[in-house]
Amino acid sequence: MTKKETVLEKMYWFVRGRFEEDLLDDTEDNDSLESINAQLASLGIREMDLTTVDEIISYVEGSIIDDPMVDELNKLLDDAE
Repeated sequence: MTKKETVLEKMYWFVRGRFEEDLLDDTEDNDSLESINAQLASLGIREMDLTTVDEIISYVEGSIIDDPMVDELNKLLDDAE
């Protein structure tokens, strides 16, 4: 994922910035957990903790196998917003 526009992308970069050493210097460029939760709340999705967000991103990475699938998921999230 290269953009940081959809909530999924924001979640992805937030988690990766927290857990991957090579990205730790870029965490100030990522959204906070609070801002991600505010965006989720606007979609009617309950607040999540860091572990839950990480589990979602790990599931997406392990289960979504190609860019068209990621693009479709992002479109669905954008439409929901």
